[in-house]
Amino acid sequence: HKNGLFSLVPKPLFNKEELPNYLKFNAKMMANDFVVFDELDNHDLVNVYIPFANVNNYIFELFGEFTFKHNGSVLLTALLEHSNSSSETFCYVQLAEREMDIVIISEKRLLFYNYFEYKTKEDFLYYLLFSLEQLGLDTETIQLRLFGRIEEDDELYQLAHKYIRNISVFFLPHSFHIQ
Repeated sequence: HKNGLFSLVPKPLFNKEELPNYLKFNAKMMANDFVVFDELDNHDLVNVYIPFANVNNYIFELFGEFTFKHNGSVLLTALLEHSNSSSETFCYVQLAEREMDIVIISEKRLLFYNYFEYKTKEDFLYYLLFSLEQLGLDTETIQLRLFGRIEEDDELYQLAHKYIRNISVFFLPHSFHIQ
């Protein structure tokens, strides 16, 4: 599932009985919303989220029982595992059509993760630069890695490059296995 209806909770503070309370300030919730969670093994994090019940029901009708996860859980696990050998600060931005996930990792630990919907290239730049500014990160030294629906000659890449010195298109190694 890919949506903004999630909240990351440090594992030591997580309580299964409090799932709706983790989301009530971050997401519009209905009384009948189904709230679930993914544990990010080896990272002491839990992603609490609202899945799309209609999608799950449809897939269940077609194929029977299945396992699902939030996009953020899979993304964070992959990037944290990939960044396990570096002490540098990286800002990863996964781009889809009018959507972006920003993940900032420093010294092998997660500093920031959020999902944004943007309408214009200026919105994209605003979310990116504001996230970096709020964490006090320098656009001259941060390592920006864009991936997903992006290439070096894309308008978003060129715009980001005007403000951020170290930028590249990123590919996870083929040997990486997402569970």
